[in-house]
Amino acid sequence: MTREEFLERLRSVEWNDIEFKEATWASPKNALPTVSAFANTRGGYLVYGVTEAGGSLSISGVIDVEKIQNDFLGITRDMQKVSVALPISEELLSFPEGTVICFYIPEADRRSKPVYLDRDIRKAYIRKGSGDYACNQNELHRFIRDAGNAPFDSETLDIDPE
Repeated sequence: MTREEFLERLRSVEWNDIEFKEATWASPKNALPTVSAFANTRGGYLVYGVTEAGGSLSISGVIDVEKIQNDFLGITRDMQKVSVALPISEELLSFPEGTVICFYIPEADRRSKPVYLDRDIRKAYIRKGSGDYACNQNELHRFIRDAGNAPFDSETLDIDPE
């Protein structure tokens, strides 16, 4: 994400491809559902160092950048916490107000979905609008079905003409 793209998104709202977190001193515990949701949906940016107040977003900055980055990347690669090691990319953006860390969480390969937390498939999330929602039973079944060798939509239908 470029500096200009970030500033444009900051003037907008959180939506299905971006989530802002304050994360001044530590990586928030509620970041992992967003990682799962982005990985199970279309990917997105998780941005640390932004505060929301009164419906507007502002840069608050991350104080201990190295610690927060290492903690976040470490926990997302821990198979006890996240079911798939995702190729997350990170970027630092510096502003007079402070440093912002932008993590890009890509969409997981269909064979890796659902991406879930704490070794519990019931802790799989999807992204809708600006929220992370636990997958319902139908969504979990769809992910499992699509994870097979051939995706569901590649199968031919056998229709009897009579």
